[in-house]
Amino acid sequence: MNPAVERPAPDSSRRRLAWLFVPWLVFPFAFRMVFLLDAPWSDGVLNGLGECALGLCLGGAQDLAIVLQVVALTLLFRTQSSRISTVFFGVCFALIQLYYVFDFLLFINIDLRMTASFFHFFGDAEVFTDSLDDAGMGAVLASLVVLATGTVFIVRRQTHGLAALRFERGGVVLFVAAQLAAAAGLLLAPGELMYLSNNVLFNDEVEGVELLLGAEDPLMNAAVEADGEAIWRPSWTNERFEREEGALLVHRTLGFEGEKHFELRIGDDKPNVVVLVMESFRAKDVGVLGGVYAVTPNFDRLSREGILYRQFYATGVQTTRAVISALFGVMPRFTEGAVQADWPDVPVRGMADLMKEAGYGTAYIHNGELDFESMGAFFAAHGYDEIMGEEDMLRLHPGAARFSWGVHDETLMQVLLDWLEAKQKAHEPSFVVSFTISNHHPWELPASWTPIDLPVPADETYGRFLRAMHYSDHALGAFIDGLAERGLAENTLVIVLADTSQAMGDRDDNYSVSRNLYFENVRIPLLILAKGRLDAPKVIDEVGGQVDLLPTLLDLLNLQGVHSSIGSSLVRVDPNRAAYFQSPFALRYWGVRQGRWKFFTALKSGARHLYDVAADPGETTNLAESNPEKADELFLAVARMHRLFVEFYSEPR
Repeated sequence: MNPAVERPAPDSSRRRLAWLFVPWLVFPFAFRMVFLLDAPWSDGVLNGLGECALGLCLGGAQDLAIVLQVVALTLLFRTQSSRISTVFFGVCFALIQLYYVFDFLLFINIDLRMTASFFHFFGDAEVFTDSLDDAGMGAVLASLVVLATGTVFIVRRQTHGLAALRFERGGVVLFVAAQLAAAAGLLLAPGELMYLSNNVLFNDEVEGVELLLGAEDPLMNAAVEADGEAIWRPSWTNERFEREEGALLVHRTLGFEGEKHFELRIGDDKPNVVVLVMESFRAKDVGVLGGVYAVTPNFDRLSREGILYRQFYATGVQTTRAVISALFGVMPRFTEGAVQADWPDVPVRGMADLMKEAGYGTAYIHNGELDFESMGAFFAAHGYDEIMGEEDMLRLHPGAARFSWGVHDETLMQVLLDWLEAKQKAHEPSFVVSFTISNHHPWELPASWTPIDLPVPADETYGRFLRAMHYSDHALGAFIDGLAERGLAENTLVIVLADTSQAMGDRDDNYSVSRNLYFENVRIPLLILAKGRLDAPKVIDEVGGQVDLLPTLLDLLNLQGVHSSIGSSLVRVDPNRAAYFQSPFALRYWGVRQGRWKFFTALKSGARHLYDVAADPGETTNLAESNPEKADELFLAVARMHRLFVEFYSEPR
């Protein structure tokens, strides 16, 4: 194979060949320039034009590798049909360039690069309509026109240029050399630099090969080196339990012991239990947790009536990951695709199973699309008797305000109140899980709602986010007040938390929840409300995470049962409790908060981050190099947790 003409070749054929390859390189080169010149987040890797030039060269080598792959396949097709090979070349051009366009739009809007794993979202494309429109649907349509025109040009006008291509020894050498050079650059260059510079298609190919060959996992290696064949498992000092023989995590909780942070009176009755998960309700903007804008007056008011946890963390960076952690007490699967999407009946026991055994009816009520990432099927397979979604909301409230992600939160709260009241009248104790949606990108508000006046402009991303968060806080207040108005408050235990946090340009101009694990990415609020059942409200500063909710619920209700949770009850004093969190996106991150220390590592770059949160709550001074012993200690803790859940999802029992 040789992208050159037969000798002797007329100049016109040479020109055709040149124009044959130039279009392949224009889009990725232009996009890469934007990525490299607008990269303040990269931890100082891009210190000047030299690094930018290196990124352009390494990425360009990958672009060339992709083009030569298509050329090689085109030549193979031409042995069967010249026409088919020409059409194949043109279709490849269109599809690959379109992939680059989506990559560009993803990065400039949410700081993530495109990967093949995102294709599973195409089945749920409708819910992304408003987000895509906000991200620049006009640019997508314009790109489609350009690509369609370019494809027709190639198919109709470049037949002679393609005909000049031949399999030759020099071409084969060039092909092999280009592939090796591109792979070497991707694997050896600094992770942050290559994240910006990669050709996303070539990166997908390399990751696929690594998966097939079993690429090294630094966390697995560290855990195996420390523990050998014995897999580390957590033990609980404040819980009486029996392990299930032969099971990795399954155990039976028999009860709890140790000093309590607070007392909650349950008695012999069965209060309703509501787990209310607020979309992207990040701790940094909650007033009682240090928020500088008055966007959470209702949460702030309610926190003075309940139990507020100020050092609470999400385990992951998507709603689906919060589901598996908060309701089942296990870490999310460390893959870009959430476990619910392709394994809705994954064998884990969670809150609903335990509450049904305790005599409760169970329900999942959400104002979004139930088919999104198989959430409806997942909840149906895990003990939820009643499941309601967006369509049910619209059937009950036909004129309800909505956007592409679902019906707005006020309607959800109305449906939730009506449902609880009906169950109360039927004397049926109920356990219900409800996730909100209004504070989701692109942060659109109902037309009837008057946004709060803020110093942050409403046309800026952060301004839209704050106003949507204020609206969701209003809906939260309406729900809690509605419980009191309907006589349900004293018979309802409410646990309020967020699914994830959300970076808002807090550092390095990053607006992606999926990249890095700073506090703005993972710290969230937790509030327990139980009117008439608490001796006194309290603020708790011990560390906790979403995996701790299941044992906390068992402790609150004095229940026993079999489950797989790795968490510990937040009712009990435990200054050594750790909260783990991870993100399989971008540079692939794992981290932990324990005591005064916060640690996370980026696996693709090898970077380590260690912060003394007590002295440096903003996580501004990285102590990983000055305190390597603590960094190594927490890296091993993260490695053991990672290994545990690689094994768990490989063969859960």
